[in-house]
Amino acid sequence: MAKRLTYPNVERVLIDYLPSSTSFDWMAPGSHDVGSRVPVGIVERVGGSIGDVDRSPSVEVTVVAATRTGVWMLVQQVEAAFVELAAAPAGLTYIDDVREIFGFAIDPDRHSDRYTTATATYSLTLRPQD
Repeated sequence: MAKRLTYPNVERVLIDYLPSSTSFDWMAPGSHDVGSRVPVGIVERVGGSIGDVDRSPSVEVTVVAATRTGVWMLVQQVEAAFVELAAAPAGLTYIDDVREIFGFAIDPDRHSDRYTTATATYSLTLRPQD
């Protein structure tokens, strides 16, 4: 019988990796009241594709800050972290490629008087875990 390939939970991989490359906390969607954790980042898998061996999940990355200026400061950190992520081992997972599908933009539907958000979509190419 052929060995079954296993792939990591990309949300968990990023939530574990991003705090060491940014200056703020990260969480999965719906895990806490966002307004009480500002500044914060949110990672959510939103689909993807499957190759012969690799997987390319797409993730929405949202940053939340008290001000519009604060959001753009967080965006700079996230963009640098995703550039560094390509081909860097993150635990047992190897991420061979990172592509920005949709760059960061202010999300008017998630805006409130207490905070501002910006969201981007990335695609990551993952090799299977051993």
